[in-house]
Amino acid sequence: MTTLFRLFKFAWQDFWRNLWLSLVTILMIVLALMSVNTLLLFNVMTDTVIRSVEKNIDVLVYLKSDTTDEDAKKMTEELQKHPDVSHVRYITAAEALQEFQLKFKDKPALLSSLKELDKNPLPARIAVQASDPKLYGKILDDIAKTPAQEHIEKTDFTNYETLITSVNAITSKVRRIVLGLLILFVLVSILIVYNTIRVSIYTHREEIVVMKLVGASNAFIRLPYIFESVVFTLLSVIVSFGALYVLLLAIEPQLKAFFEGLDVNLLRYLEGHWYMWALWQFALAGMLNILSSAFAVNRYVRG
Repeated sequence: MTTLFRLFKFAWQDFWRNLWLSLVTILMIVLALMSVNTLLLFNVMTDTVIRSVEKNIDVLVYLKSDTTDEDAKKMTEELQKHPDVSHVRYITAAEALQEFQLKFKDKPALLSSLKELDKNPLPARIAVQASDPKLYGKILDDIAKTPAQEHIEKTDFTNYETLITSVNAITSKVRRIVLGLLILFVLVSILIVYNTIRVSIYTHREEIVVMKLVGASNAFIRLPYIFESVVFTLLSVIVSFGALYVLLLAIEPQLKAFFEGLDVNLLRYLEGHWYMWALWQFALAGMLNILSSAFAVNRYVRG
């Protein structure tokens, strides 16, 4: 127990005795963690945006003018039972007109021309949302095979089909790019941390040699630097997440304005997942720092 206490004491004293070097080491680890965290959050943001876009996509099934409310509601109930449908909403002709007027309230010329018509030109419709955007074609094919087809005037799917194809293509491309960048950032971060730790140990080479000459065991020489690496890792993880939180606090209003209408909230995501991120980053960065310290010290211990 006394030996363990002495090892912690040596590590703590060395940290403060070489404070500037310790701070530089922590700063390099923080920058490496920030780079990886920023890229991971970017990946979260792109996934959230894509899911939000997919969630807002629905297909409109326009009903014939002679379709009664009872028939329309029955169709809605049947569609809701479809295994691939997540949400169905029946929109009456009056509701469709109201939504149109609200959507184009800034275009008085268009609304005034609409008022000149004798009757509401907008038909009733059913908005169908699939559990997966790839299933819209299947859902419409299934609808065409049912008696409800006689009440359908047309379906608005062609534009959405193009949009869905584009979203899927963008999703695949973004994920490949982010994965490639993440691997690159991780490798660069490993090199930076490893070389930073090596430089830190290099400055202590004479102390290591002296300890070896006075009879200190190899384990006794290595352990203070390993403990110091754990301290570096803990402080780096705390600082990096603190800096990331402050950064998100500053840019969250801009992100909300830019992604207006989409459920993009990186700050909420970080608050809900920070402990898992911190745990695995502490484990990986700590392992890297410990191995770097052990290898660097080993060179002088054997020498």
